[in-house]
Amino acid sequence: MTHRPDAELVGRWSHLVDGVLHDLLPVGTRVALVNFPNHANAGDSAIWLGALTSLRRMQVHVVYRSSWATYEPVALRRALGDGVVLLQGGGNFGDLYPANQQATRERALADLADLRTIQLPQSLHFDDPANLERMRRLCESHSDFTLLVRERQSLAFAQEHFAVPVELCPDLAMALAPHDRVREPRVDVLHLARADKEAVARAVVPLGDGVSYERVDWLTDLDDEPAWPLSDRWRRRLNQALLTRSAKSPAFARNTWKDSAMTFEPLGRRWVARADEILARGRVVQTDRLHAHLLSLLQGIPHVIEDNATGKVRAYYDTWTHQCSLTTWADTPLEAVERARALVEVARDRGR
Repeated sequence: MTHRPDAELVGRWSHLVDGVLHDLLPVGTRVALVNFPNHANAGDSAIWLGALTSLRRMQVHVVYRSSWATYEPVALRRALGDGVVLLQGGGNFGDLYPANQQATRERALADLADLRTIQLPQSLHFDDPANLERMRRLCESHSDFTLLVRERQSLAFAQEHFAVPVELCPDLAMALAPHDRVREPRVDVLHLARADKEAVARAVVPLGDGVSYERVDWLTDLDDEPAWPLSDRWRRRLNQALLTRSAKSPAFARNTWKDSAMTFEPLGRRWVARADEILARGRVVQTDRLHAHLLSLLQGIPHVIEDNATGKVRAYYDTWTHQCSLTTWADTPLEAVERARALVEVARDRGR
């Protein structure tokens, strides 16, 4: 692997993730990992895989895995015994995405109030005070709940609103190994832009002559992306079939969670590999997605980042990645274009 100037920082954050989890989960601990992200957002898959990677390094045993649809408390208790429940990290702690991920988190806190539970690093966001109050009661009435957050904005919010142990930890995608670019670039600037409720409306500023450009979002299928291997297409079909039936029948979920769980890691790796392939199309990446930033960092791609609607990208950048030489912040569309052009020139010079 080629040398990258941010390798030491990435290694430091990976070590910090391991240290936080090791302090909470001694060697040999049995855990249930709840809320596999069963969707195309590769950032959530990177978080899931980072959790598995760090837990394996810490010699923690994952004995139960579920998505929102396959979570079933009786099966979890049978598999886990007196172990620890881990809730998936990410950016969905709150009422921005009330279905599936948050709903399963609330169910688990209520169903498993007697089991030690750790929320893996999240960004917190609530629009409705009633939703915040309901979540506060669930967390504070739990017998043993620890809340990990991934940036200082969420740390301050959690310390103000939740009377539970709170600790700062990098995003779990930082537990993954850095690697070389997976393909040669085909455009100068790959603009991976959100097209969902976290998107910020921004004016389009042309990059100008001599700079090739492509704009995509990884939540949508791309016309020319490589086909998945047959084995992963089969796993995806099996996963969806089991998910559909499990969502309708707790008894079915109770008896088939292992069949669903065996698809999680391969599918997570496929989603992240797809994201790496998309990002590597660009000599430089421009993005308002936090994990496009983090996966670009892991792949050694210079990139410009902009904020999302909730401010979590800026919060994470201010807490951790402002030190990175591969990363440039932009407050406005014009700044983003100017900085992307400058990075393209530097990348071209290095390629000569």
